[in-house]
Amino acid sequence: MLFAKYGAYGSVTNVTVAPEGACSAPALSGSAAAAARPDPRVEQVIRDVLRDFGVCGICVFGSYPSGRAGAYSDYDFTVLCDRLPDDVGEREAYSPAIKDALRAVGIPDICAFNLYTADEFYASKAVGSWLPETMAKAYWIIDDRKGVFGNTFGNGLLRRVGDFAWEGVRSENPARLFALADRYRRTAALLVGFPDIRPYFAYESERVSAAARSYVSTGAFATRGELIELDPGFGPGAAALKIDCDRAKENCFLPGADLAQRDAARLLAEAGFYRDALAQAYASVRYWLLRRLWSSGSYPIDGEVTQIFLRDAASTCPVEVAAAVRRVCYKVEQVLGRCGYISFDLRPDGRGEFTSEEEAASAGLLDGLESLRSSFADDAPSGLEIRAESGVLVPNGALAVADRARSDEIGLPEKPLTLILSKEESRPVRPLAAVRVANRIGMRSGTVLTPRAAGLDASIFF
Repeated sequence: MLFAKYGAYGSVTNVTVAPEGACSAPALSGSAAAAARPDPRVEQVIRDVLRDFGVCGICVFGSYPSGRAGAYSDYDFTVLCDRLPDDVGEREAYSPAIKDALRAVGIPDICAFNLYTADEFYASKAVGSWLPETMAKAYWIIDDRKGVFGNTFGNGLLRRVGDFAWEGVRSENPARLFALADRYRRTAALLVGFPDIRPYFAYESERVSAAARSYVSTGAFATRGELIELDPGFGPGAAALKIDCDRAKENCFLPGADLAQRDAARLLAEAGFYRDALAQAYASVRYWLLRRLWSSGSYPIDGEVTQIFLRDAASTCPVEVAAAVRRVCYKVEQVLGRCGYISFDLRPDGRGEFTSEEEAASAGLLDGLESLRSSFADDAPSGLEIRAESGVLVPNGALAVADRARSDEIGLPEKPLTLILSKEESRPVRPLAAVRVANRIGMRSGTVLTPRAAGLDASIFF
């Protein structure tokens, strides 16, 4: 385990950990907090990989310090240095290098690394960025030898008005947000022949537009949030769009979805929408990465898919294909992370660094993804069947009945075993919902059904 935790979680967990790894007194903002002691190899690996740049701060923020981490959550690291390469592409190469080095010393945990200079981090605070406030919601400090985190986190320059929304943000450009919403609108118009892809862009256009309007009219900037949370005038049309978007996301995991995603990428690239073309080309590869993971007993949906694949399922494909995944997909994920509404990468002035159409079109990323998709499709694994009506089937393994169901009262065969949801659903269990259940309970194999579909009395569940 990457971190050993001590104590109980309070409502907010802000914990300082001394650089030597010994627990210092936690900085509590709730009634109690958990101190965290990292595996000492973690800090050493970070310092070894970044030895030329003068590491001066390391912290972990997000789901683990807040106590909300799931089975496939990652440890989100912020690493501060005295200096870093100015070129964003060169800088981004150090994040996968750290991940590789951690695996090489036997640390399998999933990690993400955001690298900044101390000056950039101070600048982000000075321009009223949401970024330090997001990290300050819950964090563990491993090293703050120059006091950058202590001088930046929680100094009250922004006022929180929602879970991930703040008043006083000055770092974002409303014109860029409206342009992004318009780009998504035009992308959706181009994809009229792709019913399982188009609703996503249509919904994102409405969502980003609502966020931009809110930012301009109220001064509140939300880094996350659904349309219904952003727009008080959310109406039936937008609600229907949300339903279409959710259905489209489900269908993108059905057999053959990678072909539609590939064709959509080609259409968008021909029209000059390279950032959105890159997103669709990556979705066509991600479809296969996830199928490989699900068939091997790992059930992530989002997050660090490339890293999870390299850890859990790379052995299911040829060595050269795994190497291409490492080379291409890490880079694509980083470029896409700078394509949308917010960016965790910073310019020297502390504002977000975003991807241009030219960057998305460069470096052969689209060609690399198409080659990967073809490699996976030509070597499709057996043992995984995804059904629109009954969920996900992965034979040959063991499985407990979902949640707290009394499995001893249900005479189910051992292989393959049927996963029964602990509450009745009014509609068929869709594949993505089935995977979410599998993710939550550590499912290893089986089908997913509701009590009614399995012919069981729902009263046996508690």
